[in-house]
Amino acid sequence: MYGLFRQEKTPYIKFLALVFTSIFLSSFAILSDGIYASATSYSIDKTKSGLVASDPLNNQTETKQQVLSDTRYWTYYGTAVSEKNTPYDIFKDSLGMHIGEPGPDPSVYGDGSYSGYYAVSPDTRAVLVHTVLTATNQAVLHNDFQNQLEIMTTSGLVNYLDCATITNTDGTYWTLVHGYGDAVEASHFDTLWVDTSPNQPLTRDCTVITNGANYLKLYMDNVLVYSSNTLSLNMPAPFDYYLQTMNSYYNYMRHGIFRDYYATTDEKIQVTNNPSNAVTVSLMDASGNSLASSIVSSGTASLDVGKYHFPIAGTINVYDSSGSVIASSPASVYGGDAYSVDVSSGGNPTVPQPPTNLSATSASTSQINLSWSAPADNGGSAITGYQIERSTDSGSTWSVLVPSTGSVSTTYSDTGLAASTSYTYRVSAINGIGTSSPSNTSSATTGTVATAPQPPTGLAANTVSSSQINLSWTAPSNNGGSAVTGYEIERSQDNGSTWAVVTSNTGSTGTTYSDTGLVASTTYTYRVSAINSVGTSSPSNTASATTNAASSGIVLNNVQSTSSAVLTSNQITLANFNVGTGNNRLLVVGISANNNNAASVTFGGVSLTSKVQSFYNNDVEFWYLKNPVGTGDIVVTMNGQTSAVVGAYSFSGVNQTSPLPTSTIKHNTTPNSPNITITTKFANDWVLDLPSIYGGSTLGSPTCTQQWDLNVAAAITGASSSKMVSTPGAVVCKWTASSGDLWDDAAIEIKASK
Repeated sequence: MYGLFRQEKTPYIKFLALVFTSIFLSSFAILSDGIYASATSYSIDKTKSGLVASDPLNNQTETKQQVLSDTRYWTYYGTAVSEKNTPYDIFKDSLGMHIGEPGPDPSVYGDGSYSGYYAVSPDTRAVLVHTVLTATNQAVLHNDFQNQLEIMTTSGLVNYLDCATITNTDGTYWTLVHGYGDAVEASHFDTLWVDTSPNQPLTRDCTVITNGANYLKLYMDNVLVYSSNTLSLNMPAPFDYYLQTMNSYYNYMRHGIFRDYYATTDEKIQVTNNPSNAVTVSLMDASGNSLASSIVSSGTASLDVGKYHFPIAGTINVYDSSGSVIASSPASVYGGDAYSVDVSSGGNPTVPQPPTNLSATSASTSQINLSWSAPADNGGSAITGYQIERSTDSGSTWSVLVPSTGSVSTTYSDTGLAASTSYTYRVSAINGIGTSSPSNTSSATTGTVATAPQPPTGLAANTVSSSQINLSWTAPSNNGGSAVTGYEIERSQDNGSTWAVVTSNTGSTGTTYSDTGLVASTTYTYRVSAINSVGTSSPSNTASATTNAASSGIVLNNVQSTSSAVLTSNQITLANFNVGTGNNRLLVVGISANNNNAASVTFGGVSLTSKVQSFYNNDVEFWYLKNPVGTGDIVVTMNGQTSAVVGAYSFSGVNQTSPLPTSTIKHNTTPNSPNITITTKFANDWVLDLPSIYGGSTLGSPTCTQQWDLNVAAAITGASSSKMVSTPGAVVCKWTASSGDLWDDAAIEIKASK
């Protein structure tokens, strides 16, 4: 998980050709026509690593207990434990280390007081520290929540620097703060830099460089945003590095995320022992671009690489006054690394060693992508390109596909190939001397020509009401080589003798559908076909259901739902919603969101009334409108940017005096699956529930009848289910989460007209 970077030495010979005309020197080799070339080149060795510590933080999944039990590098504590008596949370997954806590009780500790928790490094002598911070994606409606990389002196004084993201009612912003005080607490706070521009990103790359005295730099996303060498920081090394969250939003758990932590001894690298004719040293990337450069002085060059993400995969080149390379070696670079030119390694250049790690990957029915590693030794002469060969008989015979790529790039795409055909490749490196022997071989087979999908399976039809039947099915086991993009749904009223298309293409990979506006006491038969880019499959099995008999009770006329990622306009629209016919109508809109709640809801420009809301972990809320008319857009306006799921029900046969007599809300504090219980007051009523859970988890297997279930990845999952209740009493609606997480749920009773 962590550990010091191991020092390596990698010789890498480069070649310098000095060309003269009409001069004969016995130590030169004759090239042609009386022209001669010198062949002096040197390798560059790493002599010291600058990496002090490194932890990706996202390389394994660990529970709170597993994280806290591993104290080989990090230790864990905070005011949530020592002072404020609040719960706290810490765990790891592919996103990083999550740390969170709710704000403390303001009646005990005062409004605006913080609860915090952190992971802290051992005492560390480093100049540069880096981590990627992700702010909470949930709203903070009072006070603020902070996510911090903190650099603290170990001198005994509470003096520190914070690279932090702060989330409050205005949104999220990023800042650099210097806090300082005495041995008990910090009493002064200087904001050195702040970014309050609109639409701040939730994730940023933070690199802090400081000597703890006068010198400080801050790079955000590899861009220098603050620099000074005249400060009085009073922060003598060594330092402790804190990955810390702080929350003053009472009773609401919020999380920050940390990943890609490392610390190095410097922001620069040193290249020493340069030969007397060395003028400049440059660090080059794989495309031949210069990342950093320095003039050689007294045999030493110092290259500033602090703005880049470590390790840097590059090549260190030493140049003479004519711009010729006189020393070169590849390197995996960290700030603080030291390198030395090995002047004893000069020699005559040769052809390169072969490339290594050739890999061929099928990209489509007509394309194979190749990648490989450059030779470990270029023979003392720079690589100028690669020769690529191809075989269609597993390597028995070869044809030259590309004589020379003319590039140092180590990737190539072979296009225009035949489908379902195996190709074998090998690659050779080219320098100024000649061509290497071939690399390892690698083979890949192009994809098959796509066809229409196989049919869906497991079609089931379930009666919901006198006017609605819900369908569900299983996606095809074979999509024909092209992704399924939607489904065609057909319906029959004569047991399958003739068919009518209900929808020609759902335009969704969802495997459920609600058929509404049906006739009471009528049997309907259905079949479903899958659609991909090639065409439409043959139909699935058929399934039949009979609508309920008409009654004077509640009738479900329509259900629709939609979802959206971050709403830059703060609005989401459910277009062309038809409320249906019948007397005593009611429109109910359910909203699930992750960062903000709803400010207003309208149908055709008419405002709805808010009935119930819960926003402990995620926002859930029901709004309603009595006796809506016709077809119109449902427009939900949120209080700020958020991802959201919106669904709507329309009913007839609803009591207009007290349409929603009972409601309830529920949330959890320990990750699990949503469940809610509501006790109804009247007979022949309906119950609706509305769970909302973090979008890293999906919902399924509801115990009440599912009406919608939509996921916005890594943001919010919103769903709703319903149940008709013939007699008053307790009704339980449960869902199963793909992975336990924090959720809110709301439920309402809809009263039948009498």
